[in-house]
Amino acid sequence: MRNYIIVITIIIHGYIHGNIIGSINQDIDFKQMTKVERLALFQIQAERLKVIETSALVQKYLEHPYVRDILFYNNFQDGFNDFIGRFNGLQELLTREDAGIEVVKSYGLRDPLTIPSDFTAAQRGKYSYDFAFLEMLLVQPTILTQLRGKESELLELVYNKYLKKIQYNREVRYLYSFPTNRHNILFMAHLLNQTNYYDFISFKENNNDYAILLNQHMIDIMDDIMAEEILSMVRKYLGL
Repeated sequence: MRNYIIVITIIIHGYIHGNIIGSINQDIDFKQMTKVERLALFQIQAERLKVIETSALVQKYLEHPYVRDILFYNNFQDGFNDFIGRFNGLQELLTREDAGIEVVKSYGLRDPLTIPSDFTAAQRGKYSYDFAFLEMLLVQPTILTQLRGKESELLELVYNKYLKKIQYNREVRYLYSFPTNRHNILFMAHLLNQTNYYDFISFKENNNDYAILLNQHMIDIMDDIMAEEILSMVRKYLGL
């Protein structure tokens, strides 16, 4: 429990310039607080919320200590929707007209291969899951709408991220698991669908699982076969 308190304290220290509601007393005993009380500490002050840069909102989403709660749901979209209600920074982010651009920018700057060698196992895990959390953002309808017209370049970007993850697993250590890589493939599926790519539309019309995947984000429905079908269509679309 002591280590948990230290981690929470470090995260709070990273919230600079009074972005947390209320003042933080160094003597607060977090283990005595309810989860609701802890979540309240990480809300962004109302006056700050409307002026904070969109890129900073993306970073605060990734750094939120309870963002991983999204993973505890049978369907990540249910977890994501619940987290929207728990964090006003994510609520605000999804209303920003430049959210798609900023999420893609943050995603593009991350290289699956360049993980510092001195990272602990926990730090490597967070680094790998940040890709999935960004991909969860990228498949939200408001974000996808903002990305119309950029599907081709995004498919190339996302597919290259996928290849680098596989390369890291093969050459360094196994880190990027299939469950997390499915978020990458789901985003590619959305991009193919948004371009009305004939092969993908045909698959979707003849396999109800594709519609379920896209509409409900029931990511567990994606097995190895479906994943490879999507990847094969991406390669064909990109001329690879």
